[in-house]
Amino acid sequence: RKMQQLAQVLADQEAHDDDCVFFDFCSNAQEAKMGRVYAAGQPFPGAPPRSASAEEYFSHNNVAFISGRTAEEDAAFTYAMWDMGRLYAYEGCEIVVLPELSPKSSYPGSPDDWGMENITPYEYRGWCCSEFATALASSPNGDPRSRIVNFGDRAVQRVFKS
Repeated sequence: RKMQQLAQVLADQEAHDDDCVFFDFCSNAQEAKMGRVYAAGQPFPGAPPRSASAEEYFSHNNVAFISGRTAEEDAAFTYAMWDMGRLYAYEGCEIVVLPELSPKSSYPGSPDDWGMENITPYEYRGWCCSEFATALASSPNGDPRSRIVNFGDRAVQRVFKS
């Protein structure tokens, strides 16, 4: 669903085929969280026991499991994390904000296949708030529409007003 939302915003903005898109989270190798069964207290204290086996995902994509980051991916991830703020602050970058969460019922297969769902709204997530605030603060002439290209969207306005 996120890719469809992104494609729509890019079409609305008349993006060109040679424009570069950095899709935060998807553009960096992530830690392997799917394909595991967690005991109580894993991966953080107080977490309930749960399955994140995501069998439907693995079956649909014809993969056996997702491994953790390689040493090379881990180095690239660490490097990117140190400079992520620059990306959101650079005046040459336009930002697309997609704050709507997809409901677990929209995931392929059984919702129980996906483990614990993070239902924390965008405006209450640390990285999201930091990146949004950085884009706002670095807007030329204080006009957020010059950086956040979909600033007028209702969901983006909700984040802005929170």
